[in-house]
Formats: sequence, C-alpha cells, structure tokens
Amino acid sequence: MLESFYRRNAERLSWPPGTLFINAPCAWGCEQAKSGYQFFTQDYCDYKTLRDAGLMVEFGCFPAHGPARFHDVVIAAPREKSHLEQWLHWASTIGPETRVWLAGENRAGIKSAARRIRTFFSEVGQADAARHCVMWRAQAPMPGPEFDVRKIFSKWSVQWHPQNLEVVSAPGVFSHGRLDPATAMLLEVLNKLPLRGDILDFGCGSGVLGLGIKSTHPEVDLHCADVSALALESCRQSLSLNGHSANVMASCGFKDIEFRFDMIVSNPPFHRGVVTQSDMSMKMLGELGINCKAGGQLVIVANRHLAYPEWMDKTFGGHEVLKSNNKYAVYRGIPRHGERGVKPK
Repeated sequence: MLESFYRRNAERLSWPPGTLFINAPCAWGCEQAKSGYQFFTQDYCDYKTLRDAGLMVEFGCFPAHGPARFHDVVIAAPREKSHLEQWLHWASTIGPETRVWLAGENRAGIKSAARRIRTFFSEVGQADAARHCVMWRAQAPMPGPEFDVRKIFSKWSVQWHPQNLEVVSAPGVFSHGRLDPATAMLLEVLNKLPLRGDILDFGCGSGVLGLGIKSTHPEVDLHCADVSALALESCRQSLSLNGHSANVMASCGFKDIEFRFDMIVSNPPFHRGVVTQSDMSMKMLGELGINCKAGGQLVIVANRHLAYPEWMDKTFGGHEVLKSNNKYAVYRGIPRHGERGVKPK
C-alpha cells in the first residue's frame, strides 16, 4: 500500500537526487537503484536488501550525517507517536530551506499527525491523500533544543529475583518502558531451567531476557540479536548498566549468525510497521536448526491462538509446553542438528 503511494508521489514531486528517504518501503526503494537517492533505515533486513540493490544506505538509530545537505527529507511515519515525535524533532534541526515530507498509512494514524508536525514546523500542509495513505509537507522549523540521540533512551526497572533489572529502551523498541506479560512468563520459565554454554536471545529488544539470564547464570556466554538499530543500542546500554556483557549483533534472521548455541530463546512474533507477521517469525525461526549444537533447544513464548505447536511439530519433530495460561504459552523444541555454524570464541 505505502509502496504504491511512494511511486505515485515520486512521479508528482520529481524529487531531486539530493533527497534522503528514511525507513522507506524496501520494495519501492529497490526500484530506485539509478535514482541517486540516499536511504537511511533502522531495520537491518531493509538495510541489507537496499545495500545489495546497489543503493546508498545507512543503518543506525538516526543518521550520522547532518541533514542540511539534502533538498528533501522523506520520512515514513512510524506507528508509535513518541517515535514519530523523535523523527520530527530530528527533522526540525535541518536547514530552513529543506523540505520535510511525512508519509504513512491511515491505519498507522497518519491523518492525525498534523498536530504533532505543527509542534516542530510553522508551515504544514497536506501534499497528497490517496490509497489509504496521506503525505504531509513541512517547512520552517520552529526554534527549539538541538536533537541529541542520547536523550531518546530512558531507564526503567523490572522487579526480578535476585535483583532488580535496570532496563534501557527507546520509543520504537518493543514494549518500551514496561515488561510485557509474555516476556515475564518466559523469564519465569528460564529462571527454573538449567542454563549453560552459549545462549542466544533472538529478537532481543531492550535486552530484558538476556538480563534475566545473566542475573541468575552469570557464567553463560550470552549473545543478543535483533533487526532494529534502536533495539540493539537499547540492549547494549541495558547490559552495561547492569554490569553484564554480551555479543550484541544486528541480524536478519539466522543467516547472518555464524555461531552454534546450546539454547535459543525468543519472544516472537516480530512486528513490521502496523503488521504482526507470525508467519515471518516461523520462517525465520525455522532456520535455526543449523545454529543449534547437538542437543540444543529452542524456548519461545507466544500467543496460544497462533499455530506455533503445529509449526514446531513439523519443523522440529515435536514440542513441549513448559508453562501456559489463557493467553500465552512457553514452548520448547529440540531442532534437528544441522551442519553450518562455528563455535563462538
């Protein structure tokens, strides 16, 4: 939907080569290989895809370069309002001649974004509305404090035995500022399991699972992977704040991970924009057999109405329910041992 909206507006506005696209739809971006556009994304999968298509693309929390060099900055509006405000604050620090465009789907709340845009810009207008999407144009930034990426991260606490966990996260990271009930259930289960060796927290988010593991089993070798730049930085800061260390890595599925593990833990499904894609989670997790050592296991938590038991039976040959309630369940499966992967140093 948003891809076709970008195509429609790219033709109408004739964006010059000096344009930066932020978190643009990846499929549309790959069509722009000869455009001269530059891209920035907080999603590692999109980064790899755009890079492999030959585009100029940067992956991170926010662009490292100053935005004043661009004629236009085009932002795909995130669903979270506080995350949107971060991007608007960042965009308001650009030069006064640069135009800022904000595009998004109606179901993500783009229609109501004008009020937030006017907090940061004095000239705001609707540029287009079609295909269940809206694009806003903004110029003339309002005076305000400089954008400091360090200030987007905040600390919060999780009560956990044997000590409270101090967590760092930012808007745009899953379950920012709170412990979601599914992760809490998985933490309870992990606290009772014998943990050893190399453990991967796949889709680590702010690092809550890894913190729980290290607080009760400091001897394990912890590895944390996520697709989100904001999540990875949150996880690094969470571990550091609690005096722990881990191998924190950007990953698009398991193909980027050249290790084998004694246990892989995860809280799927993964969210892409406004869409929850449990089938994507199952596809990614289905690749993990090649990353487990002999006898290694997968422990996940998921909504009970999703088809994870059937998927685990088909993919791994069986599953075990470690804990459940009327909404969530923690499942364990032992993947078939694969051939690829090396022992981490």
